[in-house]
Amino acid sequence: PRIMRVFGNIEADRLLYPGQRNRIAKGLGIEPAKMKNVFTIPDIWRQDLASRSQVMAFVNQQNELARRRVKAAFILQMGYPGSPTIYYGDELGMTGYHDPDNRRQMRWDKAHSGNEMLSAISRMAQIRAQHQVLKTGDLVTLMAEEGGSVHAFGRSIQGTRDALGNRHYTVNYYTGERLLIAQHNGRAIVAVNKARAANMVSIDVSDFAPEGTVFYDNLNDNREYVVENGKIT
Repeated sequence: PRIMRVFGNIEADRLLYPGQRNRIAKGLGIEPAKMKNVFTIPDIWRQDLASRSQVMAFVNQQNELARRRVKAAFILQMGYPGSPTIYYGDELGMTGYHDPDNRRQMRWDKAHSGNEMLSAISRMAQIRAQHQVLKTGDLVTLMAEEGGSVHAFGRSIQGTRDALGNRHYTVNYYTGERLLIAQHNGRAIVAVNKARAANMVSIDVSDFAPEGTVFYDNLNDNREYVVENGKIT
């Protein structure tokens, strides 16, 4: 299914699937049995199960949460080892469900600079392309607490060998250019928060980065984060 559907998107102008009806019923406090004749969002207020304002407030909340989760998923993908893969239209926020509804026509009308999802994912891809450490750096888990909402990992290239075993140089397969690994030594931290609200955490990086190391948040105006007492907050 489409990634936006996986993360909870609800479309007001299309047929609802059973899972969506159940989630809406739970979110609005409606008995599931009363939803059996609900096929679209407007059916809910037409049948006086909830007011239009209540329904749309819930739908908008769910869709905003879905968009945030999609971005988090792409942050993980762009920061993790391997080759990022984008299913056509996911970068535009296209929606769908199980096959064949996951193969709708490409929404070219959404492919413009004003599409916030496209801009965000394009920026993530650009950051990965600009930092060799995100492509071939070693991987270390920094935070993955059971039941926690934040997952963080580090990527690093140190010395003259990267995580792929390349010695001294690697190759940019787009240009054929040889890149000296020693010139791309560095560290990066990737962190995502699956909670609905902002979450401040202190990540132990004592075995990953020296005291005083400065990291820059490339997704948020290059905000500085300094390693202090072996942690970054």
